[in-house]
Amino acid sequence: MSYFRVEHYVPARVMEKLDLSYIKEELPKLHSTYVGASEKETELEFLKLCQRLTEYGVHLHHVLPEKRSQTGILLGVCCKGVVIFEVHNGARTPVLRFPWRETKKISFSKKKITLQNISDGIKHAFQTDNSKTCQYLLHLCSSQHKFQLQMRTRQSNQDTQDI
Repeated sequence: MSYFRVEHYVPARVMEKLDLSYIKEELPKLHSTYVGASEKETELEFLKLCQRLTEYGVHLHHVLPEKRSQTGILLGVCCKGVVIFEVHNGARTPVLRFPWRETKKISFSKKKITLQNISDGIKHAFQTDNSKTCQYLLHLCSSQHKFQLQMRTRQSNQDTQDI
C-alpha cells in the first residue's frame, strides 16, 4: 500500500489545492497508463500537458502600480500580448490584457514602463525595480510583438498561396 510517497511527485502548493486521497488515487492510474512508454513519449506527453496550462509561455515579472496598492502585481509577457495579474493569497488573477493587435504604445522612462491600448487609450504605468529591468521588459515586449507580426504576415502569405 506504500506504492509511492506523494511529496516526491507533487509540489506542496498542488497538495494544498487538491484532496490527498484524490492524488493517491489518480497517480497510480496515470502511472499505469504510461508504463512501458519510452522517455521521449512521456516527455512529449508532459509537454502537451504543459501547453494546455493557462500561464504556459508567460514570462512573469514583479512590478508595482504607479499608484500604490496592497496587492502584488505581475506583468506577464507572452506571444499573444501582455497580461497584468494581481496576486491575492498566492493566487494570480488576470486583471488587464494588452493583446498585440490592440496595443497602441509601449514605452519606458527610467524605472517606469507604460502600456496603452487602442480601444480605451488609457496609459497604464508600472514601476520596476531598476532601469535595466524596465529596458529588458521593453525589449522582450518588442521582440514578442515583432515575432507576432512576422507570424501573421507569414500566415497571410501562406493563405494567399493556398488560394
